[in-house]
Amino acid sequence: MRVACISCFNSYHNHIYKFTGYFKRKNYTVKYIIQDFSHADKKYIFDYDDITDVGVVKIHVPAYYNNLSPKRLYSHYVFARKVYKILCEFNPEIIYCMFPPNMLVHEVAKYKRKFGAKVIFDYWDSWPESFPFKKGKRYALIKPFLNMWRNLRDKNLGDADLILTPSNIGLKNLREKFPGNLSQVLRPARKSLEAESLPKYDFSKIASEISFCYLGNVNFITDLEFAKKLFAREGKLSQNRKLKLHIIGEGVNLENLVTSLESEGVEIFKHGIIYDDGTKNRILSQCNFGLSIPRQSIGADMPLKAIDYVRAGLPLISTSLGEIHDLIAKYKFGFNAHDPDELAENILQLTSSDLERLSENCVNNYERVFVQDVGEILEKIV
Repeated sequence: MRVACISCFNSYHNHIYKFTGYFKRKNYTVKYIIQDFSHADKKYIFDYDDITDVGVVKIHVPAYYNNLSPKRLYSHYVFARKVYKILCEFNPEIIYCMFPPNMLVHEVAKYKRKFGAKVIFDYWDSWPESFPFKKGKRYALIKPFLNMWRNLRDKNLGDADLILTPSNIGLKNLREKFPGNLSQVLRPARKSLEAESLPKYDFSKIASEISFCYLGNVNFITDLEFAKKLFAREGKLSQNRKLKLHIIGEGVNLENLVTSLESEGVEIFKHGIIYDDGTKNRILSQCNFGLSIPRQSIGADMPLKAIDYVRAGLPLISTSLGEIHDLIAKYKFGFNAHDPDELAENILQLTSSDLERLSENCVNNYERVFVQDVGEILEKIV
């Protein structure tokens, strides 16, 4: 059996490894198709030496430097069209495809209709539903284009043999739109950390200072206003504690965030983009909370950064309203934050023992809540 696993954005260690591992155990021939441009770093990737168990097919695409730009859309268009050509040459019998970009759904469905294959679509994110600007003249002008963008996905998803989604909310929406298709929840999850690899936290300074971590790009979907209110000089946290923020990432709004918070007296540590778990965990070990603060309007109900914090045992502060909100409430991973003043009051009441219990809740429940066996899902169709 020949299998093609496709991801425009390299999600191998976050997600794809589960699928390549399953197919390799069945002795299938597996190719992983990926672009040669890093969405996070905004630079070309010359190798994928950390991916060793499958053949990597690297597609050259045009560069882009702004996430909300025609150049990015054109780059994704080029990737999707080249994926179709590679599929025609490789002739896989099974295709696993993460999306967005929505153009991939169109091209993979076109291949299936012409040549036949078992197709698994992994509905990783909703665009244009997650578009950050949803009102005003600017939005009205591009709305027809956004509808066309949505249709690239919705008019072709029905060709799937299986559709995966990261949350129960997504599953409900899929079953309403595509009642005849098999659909299933598969949450994003990296491999659990061994006990000796977990960050070693010291929560004893909570009475005098509080350190936060922001992991990932600071971009258009980041709720900067929430951050500014939470860290404001006249706010409850700043009035009672020294505040620090470690940022592991980059992004178009990074300097906006840094400048705003430094003017409020927050001590900022910019670490850049880091992929190595050991280096990242040494930074996390200096923190008390991980921030996952997307704008509520984008409907991010299972942000990957939120799961990364839980995996590392770092108590989570989340502004999401979706399923991660319910999981935080049920398993006590941290705090659901919708009002900065209320959140500040909750944080100021915490002792070091309270933080240790929140951290233990993360570690003890990560695998139970997020890590699933893809074999049980895939055996339904392959």
